[in-house]
Amino acid sequence: MGDELDETVVSRAAFGIVKSMADYCSKDAINLDNIFADRILANLHRWICDEESKFYDPILHKMLNILMKRFYRYLLQKLKSLGARIVYASQSKIIIGTGKYSFSEAENYSTFVLRTLVSYPLFQQLNLRPQKCFKILLIKDNLNYGGILAIDEEQEEGVKFFLKICV
Repeated sequence: MGDELDETVVSRAAFGIVKSMADYCSKDAINLDNIFADRILANLHRWICDEESKFYDPILHKMLNILMKRFYRYLLQKLKSLGARIVYASQSKIIIGTGKYSFSEAENYSTFVLRTLVSYPLFQQLNLRPQKCFKILLIKDNLNYGGILAIDEEQEEGVKFFLKICV
């Protein structure tokens, strides 16, 4: 029992150091366009989670996963508060139902949602991009879905698969 408590205290201290380093690198990457700081941020999660990494710590890994889950739940909560209906959500993809009936309304709504989310300091660094917009979507899971793509009426003939969308 005492060893677990000591590990938790040490991991909290280590987490504080990692957090400070991430904050510092984030400021450098954004304000100074420091590519090394950007690379550190891009690889930090992998270093903490990879058991072969010298940076790996199981308790630190667990703490990071807990924080990521909280962040993700908060993101989904904010989407719901903006009126979006969550159809499907994973850590790499979120599909929302807009309730709009035309492509332009759905596109305007998705632009509003994304701009509003990015206005929150916590979500400013997220890279959220709409990829597809469906008129009708049937979904079971990430790999089993089908639907009819919605397209802009003005560009209907020229559009194949690349569409600005509301996901």
